[in-house]
Amino acid sequence: MYKNLKHWTLSRNLKSHHKQIWRKQSADQTQGGLLWDEKKRGTEAVEKLKESGFSDVVFHQLDVADTSSIASLADFIKTQFGKLDILVNNAAVSGIIVDLQHLDSPTKEKYGGGVLVFSKIVNTAVQDYKKAEECLDINYYGTKKVIDSLIPLLQLSHLPRIVNVSSMLGKLQNIPSESIKREFSDVDNLTEEKK
Repeated sequence: MYKNLKHWTLSRNLKSHHKQIWRKQSADQTQGGLLWDEKKRGTEAVEKLKESGFSDVVFHQLDVADTSSIASLADFIKTQFGKLDILVNNAAVSGIIVDLQHLDSPTKEKYGGGVLVFSKIVNTAVQDYKKAEECLDINYYGTKKVIDSLIPLLQLSHLPRIVNVSSMLGKLQNIPSESIKREFSDVDNLTEEKK
């Protein structure tokens, strides 16, 4: 059905860098797929892309924390497209609780954009064990499970690519603990077992 599908974008939002990827793929006359954790928002995103001139877009729901959802996606791509050329991972949660009551009005209005706004948000954030666990489950383990499941389909491509998009929250400089920063910076000795 969609034999010329080129890439899938795994996302919770539709920002300018996503549109740049779609624009490039459209110039190559290739098709893309959009993944979303919520069906309603995913369908709305596809409609926005189509209104912007991206006609060859399909949607498939994906919950990166759910192994059966990941398997369903891999099966869908294999059945419908036979291979995968590009996977763009962008699913993420912050792992912190942002108390909007402690932010001033201009910051609230710009919530989600800019370095200054970001630093104000981080300074008012509250750490929570459940949020941190959710952050690891989605941002690391979920993304890893998706990649592991889709590698066989990527290997069928002549030029496979995996693009991992992160945010300012993912920067080591934003981790308050110096010992954790040192541990994460030691990439030669970093293992999945370290907790």
